[in-house]
Amino acid sequence: MEQNRKLALIISYYLSKFDQKAVENLGYKNFTDAFKNIGEILDLKPNTIKNMREQFDPLHPNKRVGWYQRDLSPSRLEVVKKYENFSEQDLRNVVKDILERYKKETELADKTLQTYIDEIGDDKSDYEQHAVEVDGISERVDAHLTDKEIINHISSYIQSKGFYYNKQDIINLFLSLKTKPFVILSGISGTGKTKIVQWFAESLGATEKNGQFVLIPVRPDWSDSSDLLGYVDIQGKFQERPLIKVLEEAEDHPDKPYFVVLDEMNLARVEYYFSDFLSVIESRKWEAGEIVTSAVLPQSVVGKRVTISANVYVIGTVNMDETTHPLSKKVLDRANTIEFNEVKLDSFEFLIDLEEVEAKRVSNKSLTAEFLHLKDCFNSHEDLVKRVTNVLIEINGILEPIGGQVGYRVRDEICFYMAYNEQAHLLSFEEALDYQIYQKILPRIAGSDGRTEEALKKLYLLCKNQEFDGADWNHEDMSYAKYPRCTKKLSQMLRRFEYDGFTSFWL
Repeated sequence: MEQNRKLALIISYYLSKFDQKAVENLGYKNFTDAFKNIGEILDLKPNTIKNMREQFDPLHPNKRVGWYQRDLSPSRLEVVKKYENFSEQDLRNVVKDILERYKKETELADKTLQTYIDEIGDDKSDYEQHAVEVDGISERVDAHLTDKEIINHISSYIQSKGFYYNKQDIINLFLSLKTKPFVILSGISGTGKTKIVQWFAESLGATEKNGQFVLIPVRPDWSDSSDLLGYVDIQGKFQERPLIKVLEEAEDHPDKPYFVVLDEMNLARVEYYFSDFLSVIESRKWEAGEIVTSAVLPQSVVGKRVTISANVYVIGTVNMDETTHPLSKKVLDRANTIEFNEVKLDSFEFLIDLEEVEAKRVSNKSLTAEFLHLKDCFNSHEDLVKRVTNVLIEINGILEPIGGQVGYRVRDEICFYMAYNEQAHLLSFEEALDYQIYQKILPRIAGSDGRTEEALKKLYLLCKNQEFDGADWNHEDMSYAKYPRCTKKLSQMLRRFEYDGFTSFWL
């Protein structure tokens, strides 16, 4: 284990043991500020410091669950043994000395720092300890994978199964789920919408066999939340539906991610059966360092309090044809809508035999949200938030005449997505914002009047830095496009308007 990680363990132990008092005595405004500054000094991600703190949380009465039912690794136990008898002031002095000396990078500083970690050994790996087999999947007792490592693993796993998805699309799905645990996958039938979620989940150890991946086919006759959550029968007993069972199990295992796919979710009107669940997702808030929600059903009905844990991810697949219902702005506002429409039938490279890649059980900490409110994000990404907001203000000016402007919720969630991307260095700013405009803004646009056409042309100019000229979109030059993905979609929508006098994202 590198020196900076061992030093980070000492600091994280101090933050866990003395909690808010430690934050204040180190001169930070809050934990987010502390994670960011300490990470910058030690050249580690803020989330790494947060995860390390949470590994020590079960030892201390700080109301956070921490790494639930997870034994401490040898290196963490050695930190506890060495520093458990230190007073708050003594350990604070050690932490301050570490941070000051690490910044100096002198030989004397290095020798002094070494004394703090002399008795802290190396685990078998800083990322994962010994593995055991559970249901044929490698069980990682302590999987500290970075976002990049997780995405590389998912991509390799999917390819090893004989399927291929663009790596940027996998990054986008990862960031979308981290931004909010409700994502919509749209596109023509047979493009692999359900399959990408299944392989994504399975690569992280979530399978149908262990109950962490659940496919729920939506029926056309669903008319209220009882079809999804459950109902009280004629005898007064509550009859559970599959989603409630998943929520209960997820609450019992907060460190494991659970994926729920609502297959063909718009066969019935989504607002009729899903609005209650959507409202509960919107109730997410921080409580003692953990994400909590309101109850999905009254306790008097279920017999106990059932909430949406931070380890539950709901993905809906939709097709748009004569058998399905359109999605309202209420639903679109609350999700990233990822479209799978590109088909390359003549691509066979991914079918070449590849080495089998084993699934890994990755902690939910790798996927769970860090931001729920804009202030959570603003403290550590002020410049990014302002830059994104300026683009959205310009887009709102274009969409206001057709009533398509976005509100605070959409602005906040786009900022969260962009911040997660910036932290992990996954996509460029323009690539990430291209995905977000495509997924959060374009699905809202539909119309048949001149104002709609004018708005689309102005958006096209913003995205391509060039006015729309009606050229064949299949052979359009994208070299000047700032947001090529959006440019191509807008071109399709404008051509549809020319042909039919009406256009929509969904046509």
